[in-house]
Amino acid sequence: VIVITGAIDIVADSNKAYVIRNGHKMMSKVTGTGCMLTAVIAAYCAANPDDHLDAAAAAVSAFGLCGELAYEKTVKNDAGTSSYRTYLIDAMSKLDAETLKGGMKIESR
Repeated sequence: VIVITGAIDIVADSNKAYVIRNGHKMMSKVTGTGCMLTAVIAAYCAANPDDHLDAAAAAVSAFGLCGELAYEKTVKNDAGTSSYRTYLIDAMSKLDAETLKGGMKIESR
C-alpha cells in the first residue's frame, strides 16, 4: 500500500486506488501532521489487519476530515496555527461514526 498526500490524496496498491478529497491546506502549516497521519494509518491497519488498503484510505480520509473540522473551529475562534494543531488533535479524539460517514470524500478507481 502506498499513500501520497497533497491537495488530493491517493491511497493505492497494485490492484486498486482511492482518491480522497478531504483535508485543508492549513494542515501543511503544522509540523508533524505527516507523522500524525502515519500513526493514524498504523492504528487503522492494526484494527483492520485483513485489508490494509481500505484501512489506510479510511485513515487518510478521517484525518483529512479532522483537518477540515479543525479549520472551521480555527476560523470561528479567530485563532492561529497553534490552536489549529490543538483543534486537529481534538477532532481526531472526538470523531464519531456519524461525522465520519457524513464527511468522507473517497472515490474508488
